[in-house]
Amino acid sequence: SNLVTPDYSNPCINCNYPKCNKYINIYINSIPYKVKSNSSIYEVLINNNIPFRSYCGGNKRCGKCLVTIKDNHTLIQVQACKTICSEGLEIFTSNETAMIVEKGYTGPIHQNTFTDESDSYGITFDVGTSTIAGALYELNTGRQVKIETEKNEQLIYGADVISRIQYSVTNPEGLDNLNSIIIKQLNIMIASLCDDLNKLSKIIIVGNPTMISIINKIDLKSLSEYPFVSKVNETIYVEAKKIGLITNALVTFIYGVSAFVGSDVVAGVIASKMYELKDYQLLVDIGTNGEIVLACNDAIYSCSTAAGPAFEGGNISCGVPSITGAINKVTLNNNEVTYETINNAPPIGFCGSGIIDLIASLLDNKEINSYGTFINKDYKELDFNNNVFTFTQQDIREFQLAKSAIKTGIELLLKKANINSTMLEKVYISGGFGSNINIVNAIKLGLFPIDLQDKIIPIGNSALYGATLYLLSSKHREIYAKLQNKFIALDLNNEPEFTDLFIKNINF
Repeated sequence: SNLVTPDYSNPCINCNYPKCNKYINIYINSIPYKVKSNSSIYEVLINNNIPFRSYCGGNKRCGKCLVTIKDNHTLIQVQACKTICSEGLEIFTSNETAMIVEKGYTGPIHQNTFTDESDSYGITFDVGTSTIAGALYELNTGRQVKIETEKNEQLIYGADVISRIQYSVTNPEGLDNLNSIIIKQLNIMIASLCDDLNKLSKIIIVGNPTMISIINKIDLKSLSEYPFVSKVNETIYVEAKKIGLITNALVTFIYGVSAFVGSDVVAGVIASKMYELKDYQLLVDIGTNGEIVLACNDAIYSCSTAAGPAFEGGNISCGVPSITGAINKVTLNNNEVTYETINNAPPIGFCGSGIIDLIASLLDNKEINSYGTFINKDYKELDFNNNVFTFTQQDIREFQLAKSAIKTGIELLLKKANINSTMLEKVYISGGFGSNINIVNAIKLGLFPIDLQDKIIPIGNSALYGATLYLLSSKHREIYAKLQNKFIALDLNNEPEFTDLFIKNINF
């Protein structure tokens, strides 16, 4: 079979035997690859770590994993998960645009209480499902030296934690692949943030339980089935090199609360000072999951709602993440369209804030009714300077499911604390989505109770700021320790009123 260079780990890989039916030759972005026959394009791209857009993790649901192939000298778009590779296939993937990641914080500011006198550095990471933010600090002054943000490269395995968990438990090498891609990305960010790794002594990492488990290579099976148990609800201390990081620093993973409420939410509670006041305040973090916390100085109630990726453009036919060209603001006045895109680039689709504006405009113009149903036809075609997008009835349904999950979670937490929305002092919305949405439109669509309109305050990346407080201040590390037993996790699956409230909150 004319082996050129024997490779005994895979003796087929350099074989050019023309009648072999085990491997075929294809081209990806003009580079030759030898791949297993009967592989889907999705599997090939995943196995070779080639970036492409995949919201549902190859489960044939989202229709977003589009790539270009050459068919009889014609370029056509196909879904990677539904297309099987053939001999000589030419595949072209689009260059993924960098996501816009929220890195600023605009919530309550804590007094400087720096206690580390060593001449060294520390790094904080907020590892989200879609994005990662990291910042470097001088420990003796508390000065932020540098901050970087990136999209989470695990997005090729699916847009939400459920897709990542499913990939991990259904593939023998799933956890290894997820772990290696995130460790590699963290190492690149560490090297970029800190020029002198010998002076890096501390790393603090916060994130949802799935991300923290993956970084520590902890089996995700307990997160995949009822009763959904997290193995990272205690603070973890580990030497960086033991988990594959390129430094001798001590890594601290702050504790989480439940299977889907993690240390990023805990850090947000600390950042927003919710634990200090007698009056109740609400913290809502809307992403691929919706985490909600209701807190005062006596108790901290929390829950997670399966909002899905609709708020980040997933499951929406013309939806995209917060990337250059995403339509993030739009108003329809009959046939007139006013809109803005991220970085003022040509429009490529709607991100979460644009989706809210669009649906609110359809409601105002009486093109849909309060049930979310189109009145005259079952779609809306929109022309943005000759870029035509079609918004469908199913798109509205996907948004309604996501927004109902958030509002229902809020109402059940209020009921648990035996209060109503008028008794809330403030409502903090953390993350990039909260910083960009039109609050009036969000309330019009029923994402939040109408009583909260004048109480909502976007605060940006509260998770990264809360992690920074842990890094720089022994006082705040004590606060973290004291609050751990105050968190009360509410499992919405066990709430008898959940289904009725969820159905009621679907309407606008």
